[in-house]
Parts: sequence; C-alpha cells; structure tokens
Amino acid sequence: MLRMSDGEQNYLFKAFVLALFLSVLGFFFTFIYNIVLSRMLTPQSYGNFKTAESFVHLAQMIVLLGGNFATFSVLPKFMEQNIDFMVWRYLRFYMMIGIIVSMCLGGAVIIIEYNNTNGLKDVHPILFAIFAIFAIPFAATLRLLRDTALIKKRLIVAYIPKQLGYPLLILLVLIVLNSMNIKLTSNIAISVVVVSYILLTVIVFSVMNVRDHGEGKMSEKSLCFIDIG
Repeated sequence: MLRMSDGEQNYLFKAFVLALFLSVLGFFFTFIYNIVLSRMLTPQSYGNFKTAESFVHLAQMIVLLGGNFATFSVLPKFMEQNIDFMVWRYLRFYMMIGIIVSMCLGGAVIIIEYNNTNGLKDVHPILFAIFAIFAIPFAATLRLLRDTALIKKRLIVAYIPKQLGYPLLILLVLIVLNSMNIKLTSNIAISVVVVSYILLTVIVFSVMNVRDHGEGKMSEKSLCFIDIG
C-alpha cells in the first residue's frame, strides 16, 4: 500500500481545515444575505429569486457535462508533460459548451412555459430563471477554475471566490441598494447574481492568467495562482 509523504499529509490537512472553515463562513454569509433579501423582497419575488438561483446551481452541472470530474484526470497529465497551454484550451472548450448549452436551456424553458402558461400570459416563477441564463456559463467556468486551482494546490484561489466572494458580493450590493433607497425587485436581485458570477470569473481568470500564448507551450508563470502560504 502506498503511503503519503509528510508533505502530502500536511497539504491534505490544510485543504481540509481551509475548506471546512470557508464552508462554515460562506454558509454564514449566505444565510445573512438570504435574510436581507427576504426582508427587501416580497414573498413572491423572493421565491422567484430562489428559483432562478437554484436553476443556475443545477444547470451548471448540466453545462459541465462531467468536465469538472474529468479535470482531475486530464489536466494533471498536461501539467506533468509541460504543455500547460492545453489547460486554456480545455477551459475554452467547456466555456463554449457552456454558452451553447445555456442558450438551449433558455430556449427549452421558454418553449415549455409558452406551451403550459397560455402563451406566457400566466407567468410561472421558473420563467424568471431566463434572466439567470447569462450566469450559467460563468458559474460553470468558475467551477472548472476551482478544480484547476486544486490540482495546482492553490487553495486560496480554489475556495475563496465561490465560498466567500459570491455571498459577500451579493450582500455588499444589497447594502448599497438599501442605503440608496432603491426598491429591490426579483429581476434586480437575479441581475446581481449574474454580475457576481461574471465578476468573480474575470477576477479568477486575471489571477490565474490562463490563456493560449500561441507558442504551443506556456511559461512557468502562465498559471500564477495565489498560494496558501
């Protein structure tokens, strides 16, 4: 039986402690922003928002088509062979798949709603999920970036954006809107979710600097993650 080295055991312990800590902290902030949302929205609008948010969380798994699980078996081989430019091509492939599948999902929802709600006259809450379609490719990409960061053993980048960044961004926007006395609607709340996923994905991409340099091979600094220390 293979035995892990002390370094591997130390890394796994750090990963477990950090994941547990950020999960608890992220749950706390998620709980807070849901309380704030429930007070700023009507019960129906809050229900519409949660329907759309749940739609994004579930749809991203469909968009990935198993790509997040394949990441752990595909990307390490590229990195071991020093062909890290394939990391970008792998991510780019699933980003394009994400856009295509998201459009298909949006079209399917509209068709189903049209056929079952008297020509969209009696709008069902699931239709509000259409506004969240734009978040799905970014949510899926953020998931892939997290798994890539885990492979590179960069735990900060892997866990903080989604676990803390997402609920904190939403909470911050809600506080700003409340201070400006802007009436919150379900559409605005869903738009905040879309912008949050886009912003987090752009930030993580900037930190990781994942791109195709056009030379068939990336430099050693091409995937410059922030390390746990």
